[in-house]
Amino acid sequence: MSFRYSAKQRLDWLKSIFPEFKEEPWHAEPVYHPEIDFFYDNFFEEESKSELIEIDPSKIISIKYSYGYNGNPYREPREDMINWMDLFYSLRRLDDVIDNFKSKEDLIVHIHRNLDKKRVRKYGDHYVTTSGQHRLCLAKLLGLKRVKVSVTKYNLNKLFFTRERRTENNYNFYLAQNFVKDKYNMNDRECTNNDYIILKLAGKSVFVNKKLQANFIEYYNNFKNHQILNFLYPESEKTNPIRIEKLDDLKKIRRLIGKHKKEFL
Repeated sequence: MSFRYSAKQRLDWLKSIFPEFKEEPWHAEPVYHPEIDFFYDNFFEEESKSELIEIDPSKIISIKYSYGYNGNPYREPREDMINWMDLFYSLRRLDDVIDNFKSKEDLIVHIHRNLDKKRVRKYGDHYVTTSGQHRLCLAKLLGLKRVKVSVTKYNLNKLFFTRERRTENNYNFYLAQNFVKDKYNMNDRECTNNDYIILKLAGKSVFVNKKLQANFIEYYNNFKNHQILNFLYPESEKTNPIRIEKLDDLKKIRRLIGKHKKEFL
């Protein structure tokens, strides 16, 4: 996407209406991507309905659709997170703001206008913008202390968060055993589905309840004598996928484990 004003011209405009502007350490801090960096829709639960209150823009750490600014003229496609100055240089409608506002006072009036609502989600002491990112980014750069926005509070779902972190700790094992293709796919949730981790054993999909991951890993590691499985155990269930919902369900995949260890490792 091309802009009428270059990054330098955008910065010159900001300095012209805000002579006090100077480089701050936070300018280089990342603009977090909630979907990518902490899967907030799953880890947090809505505490209350939104309310219109004043917040400190310096507490904004993320914008909900920051991924929309990955491929822009001022930097390479995203390999790591953008920072706040990257975001300023990339704002899609900033050219119109530059054309229409020639003083800090007028810009502040624009920031405080609420015809199109500014919306944020609150997580602990910090905020993620979901609407009005242009005005809130500018409020942050101007150092405004209070801006009225629509705020929805969220609480961390600690049980779910802990479970997902435990799942991540098992990723390297699943990769080493050829249960999944690569870690990216797992992070992208191709191999996850709410309460289950989805693994491939001998080409067959196995849905393992995340609560049973430790049991599954122990069962798999301790399983021996797979050479005689054809004689001892019947063919695995024909259904695909196989679901491991309780400990006794691990018996369903005995033959698959043997086949997997023999052919896929």
